[in-house]
Amino acid sequence: MAAFPTSGAAHLVLEPHRAHRGDVVMATAHGFTPGEQVQFVAYPERVVLGSFPVSQGDAIMAKFTIAKNLGTGEHTIEATGWASHRVANAVFTIIQGDKNAESSSTWITWMVGAGALLCAIAASLIASANGWLPVFLSMRSAA
Repeated sequence: MAAFPTSGAAHLVLEPHRAHRGDVVMATAHGFTPGEQVQFVAYPERVVLGSFPVSQGDAIMAKFTIAKNLGTGEHTIEATGWASHRVANAVFTIIQGDKNAESSSTWITWMVGAGALLCAIAASLIASANGWLPVFLSMRSAA
């Protein structure tokens, strides 16, 4: 495995090109030897994402999961053919945080906000019913 991604390599198509750790990414490139294995590596960490066979002519189509131990920010995903030594790469961005953690923190924020709103409404109704609010805010009708 190389220390750095190859400059001037063929283009690797990544879908999506931005994702969280743990997300699945689809990679496609052409020009490999039919049947050869193609290894995918994430730089600068040099984390092996997997090896996949070329299955359709000279095209590699691989699905891999973004490793949890990769840092956020820009990375280069590189595909290298074991027999042809052909290299294709693309820049990929890992978005801050974990997808599941982000969803749960959003849910918690909404629940806390909804609870605070319900408490404020209940306090207003109690204060109004007991005459603790000024007349212009009171829900009582003047008799």
